[in-house]
Amino acid sequence: MARSGTDVPVRFRGVPSALAAVVVALPDPREDMTAAIRIAGPKDPLTEVAVQTDFDPRILRTMLPNDVPPGSYEGSLRFGENERPIVVEIDPAPQLRVVPEQLRVRAHPGDLVGTDLTMLNLGNVPVMLRGVQAIGIFMSGGIERALRRAYVEELAEGQRRMDVIAESLADAHGGLLKMKIEEGAGEIDPGEARELHVVLHVPSDLEPGAHYGGNWELPGLVYPIALEVDGEPRDDETLEGEPPKKVVGSRPPQRRTGQAKASRKSGSRE
Repeated sequence: MARSGTDVPVRFRGVPSALAAVVVALPDPREDMTAAIRIAGPKDPLTEVAVQTDFDPRILRTMLPNDVPPGSYEGSLRFGENERPIVVEIDPAPQLRVVPEQLRVRAHPGDLVGTDLTMLNLGNVPVMLRGVQAIGIFMSGGIERALRRAYVEELAEGQRRMDVIAESLADAHGGLLKMKIEEGAGEIDPGEARELHVVLHVPSDLEPGAHYGGNWELPGLVYPIALEVDGEPRDDETLEGEPPKKVVGSRPPQRRTGQAKASRKSGSRE
């Protein structure tokens, strides 16, 4: 196979699933292009992938498996009877997935709620799972309620409608939902699947009958958590909810009076 007219390597950059390069001396777009890249050791076979042109034919695109580690890899671009050296620069690409895809919790204020999750690392770098997490939660419909109160409430002397909105938004913030990973904390490697047992500490000052939501955020993960607070609403401004249900603990003898249930409907990145 003949070398093309230049020995300057074509440089692909990006995460493994989205690699792009710019070429000035364009290959014939009618010819099939492949890239042979040395990812493993010198005695291992080359990884061959298809290369395609973008809408702008000067841009070439290809992809590699998601778990290719960050680093620089050498190879060759083949088109027709020609060959040109390439360098592939892989960026870190953390990507986590949790099953179930959303956690739905029903509990009383102050409850401890235990549940099991499965986490998969689909990226190309390890991710640390800290043993204790803090997740900010906000009342569903809290913004709409704040606006409604600002328009319908009679203002006191010196009070502004913006003051009412600010106070109502502060009331709608549920504080921090604390989550402890009792089993499975630590670094999770690329390609690994791990079972987790987590315990959620529901804030004690949440509004009965309301619904709250928040996201557990890690590198490569935004995991939605929906919390329904048991109890009778304090007034008719809270969101509609189902009648309170009896809540059963997940793992005795520790007092966990909440109940978590899984839903495969995403509430937000994956």
